[in-house]
Amino acid sequence: MIAVNAREALRSLASSKQRTLLALIGVIIGIGSVMAMLGLGETVKAEALRQFNQMGTDVITLRQGFGPEGDDARPQAMLPEDMTLLSRYANSVRSVSPEVEIYGKVRSGTAELSGSVKGVWPAYVDINRLKMAQGRFLTAYDRDSPFAVLGQAAFNKLIQQGAREPLEEITIMGRPFSVIGVLAPAELGYNSSMVDEAVMIPLDMAQRYAQSPGLSQAAVRLWPDIDHDLASAEIQSLMNQFKGMPFNLHISSPRQLLEQISRQMRLYTMLLAAVGSISLIVGGVGIMNMMLVSVTERRREIGIRRAMGAQRNDIVSQFLVESMLLSLSGGIIGVALGVAVSLIAASVKGWQPVWVPGAILLCLGVSLVVGLFFGYYPARKAAGLDVIVALRAD
Repeated sequence: MIAVNAREALRSLASSKQRTLLALIGVIIGIGSVMAMLGLGETVKAEALRQFNQMGTDVITLRQGFGPEGDDARPQAMLPEDMTLLSRYANSVRSVSPEVEIYGKVRSGTAELSGSVKGVWPAYVDINRLKMAQGRFLTAYDRDSPFAVLGQAAFNKLIQQGAREPLEEITIMGRPFSVIGVLAPAELGYNSSMVDEAVMIPLDMAQRYAQSPGLSQAAVRLWPDIDHDLASAEIQSLMNQFKGMPFNLHISSPRQLLEQISRQMRLYTMLLAAVGSISLIVGGVGIMNMMLVSVTERRREIGIRRAMGAQRNDIVSQFLVESMLLSLSGGIIGVALGVAVSLIAASVKGWQPVWVPGAILLCLGVSLVVGLFFGYYPARKAAGLDVIVALRAD
């Protein structure tokens, strides 16, 4: 009977193509939007995880919070000596790289760029898993030397503007520095450009240009299998001891950022699901309207079937199959549309698309439920027609 009803449903839907298409639009938009959001959400999460894995999920970042008066006075400043003590006494810390960031003009002959100049320790290259394209990185013996290491993008910009190769000397805010190395392109995900476009110099040299003794931030690499929450608590406790007072320290980790991204994606998914639900309700109402029209047009057919022995349940199942087939068709088209949208968006961004098979099954299941729910009333109305009245219908 299901096969027979399905053939009858297809014949009925094909006989009114325009009306069928109009009834499908709401379901297509609803299912398509939800499918696209689910696909994009999983793709974004996978891309964020890949970027954080490149950067290192065992690295946390320390930044100084504002003091009670909102200033950067010395008692509330995060200093290089604090990082030295931290690397010595923190059991969870493997290595530390403090950083002072200033902005200024970098020149080589007539070539010039304005950008970030980072004062760093030698551990910076190891913590950020950087590689050298030319020369070497800074060492502990270079702390008072005017040496500079260029990021790949900064080096390319200077060369494109006319700097002569080999690039041996630059000036930073008017002071000469010897170029001892060039970094290979960084592989730090969203942080890559911050390294590629920067110039690295010894931390002690950078502090001479800085307006305050405090650090901009510090990157801390933890020992393997160390819990980030326990490490954060230990670092905070030690910083309080070093300062002799509660120190306002902001600690962030890739895991926290991943959790924030996941929460945001869940919020976006819920928002689009709400929009998709409205579209599905509109589509369901359209399906119900079409089925009610179909019942009116096919009263004589219903009367003949009842006169030949068809039961009420047979009529109900006939119209329910037609309604569910209509909704499922919209669901299939919507899934295909959602997949296409997410594939196009991923390809534009250069991401690897990720799919959850359960999402496709969920969307198709929802479309079936919509067809069942909104098709039940027209089916019951068809089954409740009086046989004599139905046979008299034109």
